[in-house]
Amino acid sequence: MANQLNLARAPATPEDYAILSDALRRSGRPIEATEAAARGLKLDPADPKAKEALDNAKKSLLSIPARRLALFAGTYSTPFGDLEVRSDGRRLTAQLVDQPVSQMLPLGDDSFLIEAMGVPIRFAEERGQVTHATVTAGGEVTLPKVAPPKPRRSNKS
Repeated sequence: MANQLNLARAPATPEDYAILSDALRRSGRPIEATEAAARGLKLDPADPKAKEALDNAKKSLLSIPARRLALFAGTYSTPFGDLEVRSDGRRLTAQLVDQPVSQMLPLGDDSFLIEAMGVPIRFAEERGQVTHATVTAGGEVTLPKVAPPKPRRSNKS
């Protein structure tokens, strides 16, 4: 059960606080996530997991309007298959075919970090429409936007 926080006791190590910070960030509580990561760094200022947790929590504090996020949603062609970018109005997620969904942490107004892949992506616009994205992974790769966002599936039968 590595990397799981024992909730029977208060967080005691920088790793505990990093795990708590990640859980808070993923549940939409970036301020509390930032505070938890900072507490972990106070215990050990050199702890790499606490440093990463604080960095990710700070990125989550960036707020991008829902209308702007919606521009980025859609399907992008990659050398590894289609990349589906989705917006829920508060954040973006990315998913390559047959891969798990990854959160996208904002780095700026039009750039994000695809968290699970550790890859930055920047979206490009022409006349108010996103035409492509560029990822930086051992060089720059342009990903053309090939389709608008897919409609959300209804859970109703």
